[in-house]
Amino acid sequence: GLVARTDDPRWITGLGMVGGAAVGYYVGDRTKIKPGDAALINSAMSWGTVSGFLFAESFGPGRQVYAGLVLTGFGMGAISGSVMTRYFEISRTHALLIDVGGLVGILGGLAIETLVYGAAKGGLEQNARFTEAEREHLANFSLGGMAVGLIGAGILTRNIDAPKLPIQPTLGKAVAPDGKTTTPFG
Repeated sequence: GLVARTDDPRWITGLGMVGGAAVGYYVGDRTKIKPGDAALINSAMSWGTVSGFLFAESFGPGRQVYAGLVLTGFGMGAISGSVMTRYFEISRTHALLIDVGGLVGILGGLAIETLVYGAAKGGLEQNARFTEAEREHLANFSLGGMAVGLIGAGILTRNIDAPKLPIQPTLGKAVAPDGKTTTPFG
C-alpha cells in the first residue's frame, strides 16, 4: 500500500522533499528572505531532487548509491538556488511558471516514451512491475523532458520580471546662442 518499505531506496525522495521544505521554511523565516528568492531556492531544490531521483532510476545502482544520487541532487539544487538568488531577481509567479514548464516537460517526455516504446506491459495492473529497461526508459525520457521543459519555460518567461523604466519629466535650463534662457521639458 502506501507504507514506505525500508528496503526500497526511493522513500528518501519524499523524505528529502519534506525535510527540505521544513528547513527552507525555518531558514527563510529567520533570515526574512524575499518571496521570489524563497520560490527560486525551493524550485531549485525540488528540481535538483527530482533530477537526482531520475538519474538514480536511470542507472539502477545499489541502495547507498541511489540515496547518494538523490541527496546530491538535493544539495546541488540548494546550492544553485542560493547562488541564483544573488544574481537574479524573480517573482514567485515567474518561478511557478518555470516549475509548470518542468512538469509539462516530464509529462511530454513520458508521452514520447510511450510513442517510441509503446505502453508498458501491465502498467495499470495492481501488481505490475516494470523491467529494468522499462524503468530506465521512463527515467531517461522524464529527465530529458524535464530539462527541455525547464529551459523552454525559462526562455519563454525571461522578460516577465523585466524592470519597468519609470518615466519622469525633468525641467532644465538652456541658454540660446543669443543669450536668452529657456526651460526645456523632457
